[in-house]
Amino acid sequence: MATPISSPDQIIHIVNDALQSRKRSVVNILNDKLTLSVFTELEKNLKNVQEINFIIRGKNPAPNNKELPHEFELNNSTSDVVFNTYEITEKNKLRYFHKSRTMHDFIESHVNVKKIVSPEMVKGNILLIDEDIQIQGTSSLEITKPKTVCGLPQINFDTLINSSMDTDQLKRSTNLFYELWNNRGYTIDFKEELLEGLRYIYKDYSPEFLYYFTLHELFGHQLDSSVEHFENDSSRFKKSKIWNTLYNFQKDAVVSGIQKINKYNGCIIADSVGLGKTFEALAIIKYFEMRNDNVLVLSPAKLYDNWDSFRSPYTDNPLAEDRFNYKILAHTDLSRNRGTSRSGLDLSRIDWGSFDLLVIDESHNFRNRIESDDHITRYQKLLNEIIRKGTNTKVLLLSATPVNNSLSDLRNQISIITSDRDSAFEEEGIPSVQHLLIRAQREINEWAQTSERNKTELLDHLPSEFYRLLEMVTISRSRKHITGYYGMENLGSFPEKLKPVVYRPEIDADGELLQFEYVNEELESLLLSVYSPMAYILPQYKEMYREKYATKINGRNVFVHEQREAINIKLHRFNLCKRLESSVFAFGTTLDRLVERIDSYISLLSSENGCFFDGGTPDEDDEIYLERFSINQTKRSLKG
Repeated sequence: MATPISSPDQIIHIVNDALQSRKRSVVNILNDKLTLSVFTELEKNLKNVQEINFIIRGKNPAPNNKELPHEFELNNSTSDVVFNTYEITEKNKLRYFHKSRTMHDFIESHVNVKKIVSPEMVKGNILLIDEDIQIQGTSSLEITKPKTVCGLPQINFDTLINSSMDTDQLKRSTNLFYELWNNRGYTIDFKEELLEGLRYIYKDYSPEFLYYFTLHELFGHQLDSSVEHFENDSSRFKKSKIWNTLYNFQKDAVVSGIQKINKYNGCIIADSVGLGKTFEALAIIKYFEMRNDNVLVLSPAKLYDNWDSFRSPYTDNPLAEDRFNYKILAHTDLSRNRGTSRSGLDLSRIDWGSFDLLVIDESHNFRNRIESDDHITRYQKLLNEIIRKGTNTKVLLLSATPVNNSLSDLRNQISIITSDRDSAFEEEGIPSVQHLLIRAQREINEWAQTSERNKTELLDHLPSEFYRLLEMVTISRSRKHITGYYGMENLGSFPEKLKPVVYRPEIDADGELLQFEYVNEELESLLLSVYSPMAYILPQYKEMYREKYATKINGRNVFVHEQREAINIKLHRFNLCKRLESSVFAFGTTLDRLVERIDSYISLLSSENGCFFDGGTPDEDDEIYLERFSINQTKRSLKG
C-alpha cells in the first residue's frame, strides 16, 4: 500500500534517507521546480549518485539572463525553475550567489536536463530512485511556508511506493519516464539554457555597474523629470529670459520643483539664504504662465517692491522681456475683507478661488496653525478661500527655515499643499502625514535627550517614510552642497561668514543708571491700575459690566473684559521696555508723561467736574492710549 506524504519537507527527508546508504544510484526526476534551497538540502547525498535525469515540466523558464536578477519585495508569481518566494528572501540577503555557483557546477558534471515541449503533455510530478523508490503527486521540489485556503491547510495527494509494495508499478513508471526522455516529440534538451541562467545569477559585476544600478533602483522613477521631457511648451520655456539667467543648480531646482508640483500638487523650496529661491520661483511661475495659468504671489509687505519690480516695465528690470503677469498680495491682506491692496486690487471683490498656482514667499509665516471661532485668521482664509475653493490650486512655498520649533511647522505648511487632507500621500506609502511627523518628532526628541547627540544615530532611527516625504515635496540645499556637487565654475564665490561677536551692553557705559534686570523687575511690580478699571467696580456691579463687554460666540462667553485688561497691561509694560531700548531719554520722558497723567486722573476723579478730557492727543511715541470717559457718568454708575 502506498504511503501518503503531506509536505515537500517530507519528500526531501525521504530522498536524503534513501540516498545516504546508496552508491552509484540512478535518479529520475519529472518536476516543475528544483529550487536552490532544495538542492542545498540534497547536495551532500546527491554526490553518491551515478546519474541524474531531470525533466522540467510546466511553464517555468530558466532564470532570466536579460537583466540582473533582483527582488526587493516578495513576488508570489515568480516563475524561475530555481526560485520561489523563499529563494527571493535569500536573494535579498545576498545568500544565493554561492548556492547558484555550486548548483551550476553540480548540474554541469552530474545532471542531464530536458524540458517538456508543451506543459499540457504531462500532468503530475514524479521522482524515481533506481527501481526501488517512487514519489509521485503534485508537490514541487521547493521549500515553502505551509499553504492555507480559506483558513484550512492545503492538501496534496503525494504518495510513496517502494519495491516491497508494488514492483510492477515502479517498472511501469521507470519505462514511462524513459519514453518521455527519449522521445523528441515530448522533450528537448534544456541543460545549456539552465546553466546559462545559473551563470548569470552568480556573475561578478563591476563596482561601477553596481553603483549605477543602485542609483537606477533608487531614483529611476525620476528620470522622466528632465527638462527635455517637459510638455509641449518646454521649448518656449527654455528660451525665456529667466530660464537662461539661472545657474545649473537653480535649473535643477526648477525642473524638480515643476515635477513635484505637477505630481504632488505642491513643493517647498527650502534652499539656504542667498541661493536664489526668488529666481527659481520666477522660473516656475513663468512655466505655469506659459500654460495660461493664473498665478498669485503672497509676499510679506516688506518684500512687495522686490516682487513688483520683476513684473513691471522698469528700465532696471533684468527680466522685463518675460512680461510676468502674476498678481501680488501681502500676507496681511488675508486679514482684510475690504479696502485696496498695495497692488491696487479691491480686496472685497477678489475671487480667491480663481488661482491655478499659489506662490507663498516666506511661507514659515504660516507655520503656526492659528484658528479662531470669532474671526477668520490668515491661515483659515488661505486654506478655505484659496486652496479648498480653488480648482486643484497648486502651491509653491519658499522658505529658508520651514521648520523653526518642531515638525508641526512643516506639517502645517504641507497641509496647504494637500488641502489639509492627511491621507493625501497614501498611495505613496504614507497613510497619515500627521502620524508620520509625530513619529519623526518623537525620535528627534529622544535623540535630543542623549548626551552624545550622534547625528548618524538620529538619521538611522528616523522613519524611512519621513525621508520619502521630504523627497516628494521639498527641495533643500546648502551652500556646501552647491559647491560640493556643482563646483564653483561660473558661480564666483560665496561670502565667508565672520565669526559672530556677542555684545551685552548695559543701559549706560558709565554704569550710573539702573541695570536692565532691575528695571524689568520694577516694571513687573507696577499695577498700572489706570488700565484695569474693572478691578475697582463695586462687587454688585461687576457681573453686569463683565456681561456687557464679554466676547461671545454662540451665546457662550469666550473672553471677558478682565482678560482684555490683563493683556493690555502686559502690552504697556512691553512698550515701556521698548522706550528704554530706544534711549534713556525717551524712557524718562514717557515715565514723566505717564506719572503726570495718572496724577491728573486722580485729581479729576476726586473733583465733581462734569466731563473729563485732558485736551491732549495720544502720543504715538508713547503708544499709550486712554479713552475719554465721563466722570459723573462713571460715578453715577458706581453709585447705582
